[in-house]
Amino acid sequence: MKILRTFKGLFGLLLASIFAPQILCAQLGTGPQSVMGLGSNIKSQFLITDDTSRLSIARLESPYPLSSDDEEIHIPAFNLDYIHAGNATSYYLSLTNKNDDIHGIAGFSFDRFKFASLYGNSDGIISARQELNGVAPNFFHGAVSYDYQYTGAMLGLSLTDELMIHGGSNFIRSAGLEDRSVYFSGFSFKKFYTTFSSVNRSDETVGYSLVYGFDLERYDFSYQELISRYGATWREATIDFLATDNLSRMRLSFGRGNNDLHEAGEETRVALMFSIPLGGDSKRLNRSGSAKGLGSNRFSSTNSFHKLRNAGIGAVGSGVALSSGSADLDRTPRFKSQHRAAYFVLSNFNPISVLQNREYGSSVYRNRDKTFSPNRFVSIGNHDSVLITPYANIPIGTRPTAIWHTHGAYKPRYANEQFSAADIRAAINLKMDGYLGTPLGRMKYFDLDSRVIYTFLNETGSNEILPH
Repeated sequence: MKILRTFKGLFGLLLASIFAPQILCAQLGTGPQSVMGLGSNIKSQFLITDDTSRLSIARLESPYPLSSDDEEIHIPAFNLDYIHAGNATSYYLSLTNKNDDIHGIAGFSFDRFKFASLYGNSDGIISARQELNGVAPNFFHGAVSYDYQYTGAMLGLSLTDELMIHGGSNFIRSAGLEDRSVYFSGFSFKKFYTTFSSVNRSDETVGYSLVYGFDLERYDFSYQELISRYGATWREATIDFLATDNLSRMRLSFGRGNNDLHEAGEETRVALMFSIPLGGDSKRLNRSGSAKGLGSNRFSSTNSFHKLRNAGIGAVGSGVALSSGSADLDRTPRFKSQHRAAYFVLSNFNPISVLQNREYGSSVYRNRDKTFSPNRFVSIGNHDSVLITPYANIPIGTRPTAIWHTHGAYKPRYANEQFSAADIRAAINLKMDGYLGTPLGRMKYFDLDSRVIYTFLNETGSNEILPH
């Protein structure tokens, strides 16, 4: 399966770049402005170079550990680069394989014009955690392990030797989800660069990103800002320092985010990272994508293409981070526990239920990032019953774990404050936990495993914790 996906990625890239008369190249992801960049150390390298061309096949390894469920992972990657830098026209090709992920870019430059196309697929945000450049995989949404594929095209125009404007678009697809598109534009002037991106899901704009920075000889500064229309924002500033040996590297980053739809909505990240080679043969890629000291000055003319490439790859990262491809996943509140999700939805519907003397009910589901959300589809019943369909309208890849319902207003001939026998049977038949909101504001919980009913209390010991 891995070999099949690799050939599929190569074939997709060839289709995207069929216009090019030769093999094309660029090294993926060494700039700090690249949200999706690999930023990897060369562990071993096979290199052929002459005055106009360079072929590199390298084994890479991420210099910083990736984190998933508090487990440190070091992910190796393999990269193939080809550059042909002619007097008037240059061609580029780069392919990177990282686990089952394939990333490729092809492009050419002619006179002052530069064009590039992107193709890639990934097993999901968790496998691409480092590429998100500090943003936690589930910060904006809970779709952390959905496969996605992307294609894109970029165009750059050098107005002068030091000023280039650029723009382009990317399209991101996941099976069963809505397509996402990212449109971006920006410019680079001398050592300064900036790119603004708009992220769309179907025909709806869901967020924006802004990246800018200074790319100096040994010091790099970058700033990124991701803004979702659903009340989430992430900002991060990063300083990179490359030592005089061109091998050791230090990175200091400070990030802060806020998400109104996530119970753990505020996040602050401060990181100090070092990359020190443990052998004399390791080489560090510089900003132009070549190993320091290799090749001729002719290859330095490709720097503007790498800035164009980083803008396009960064736009892909913004699109994946800001939107899951599902309106429900993007805008539904997420909670650390099932109890908290049930309390949230019962607090909203119990007072309406009491006022109207009508029962309401739905489900709570588990997201792929192990958070819990209330189902946005809520059934409306009558004064003594409600039909609950727990699987109705839940996002793809999620699983309902509990049902909830209310009992309406107080009714003298009913056990208003207790689960009925029918309520318990429904939970057992569905193999789910059950929650109940009562006319007096009590919140009851039926635990499926133990078959025990609990009543929640607040900080003062009162059992009337829901609005009513």
